[in-house]
Amino acid sequence: MNNELFIGLVKQLNDARRDYETKLKAAKELKRSLLDNEELRKREDAATIRGIRLSVLEKMFKKQMIDDPEYVPPFKAAWLINKTTIEIDKEQAFTWARKNMPVAISEVLNEKMLTDWAKTHQEDAPFAKIIEGKDARIASDLSQFLKDSEK
Repeated sequence: MNNELFIGLVKQLNDARRDYETKLKAAKELKRSLLDNEELRKREDAATIRGIRLSVLEKMFKKQMIDDPEYVPPFKAAWLINKTTIEIDKEQAFTWARKNMPVAISEVLNEKMLTDWAKTHQEDAPFAKIIEGKDARIASDLSQFLKDSEK
């Protein structure tokens, strides 16, 4: 490197930083003006309310499916799947892992590793409580099923 190259690079870097800061400032100003927009706020609030309603309806629908596992829907817009949940007793798991799976311990207990292991070695996992149950799934596009049901 020589002085001419050094000065040239410093100028390019300075220009690039100024250009970046100008563009960033413009973007922040635009974002601030959009956030101050009353219509945008109203639409976001309306979407939030509808999102909450959607979440409640989905939970209710899933609960109905889980509560009546013998029900066979007329079409596959929702279905039950087998679900396994593992609850780890951290104290027992830490003691067990220290002896049997030290790789699961760093500065904190690697619960994911122990949960995965407990799923496949249930009888050898005294630290884990295995809970079998059902969970419901709902198709992401329900409109196709509604068309089918109207026929």
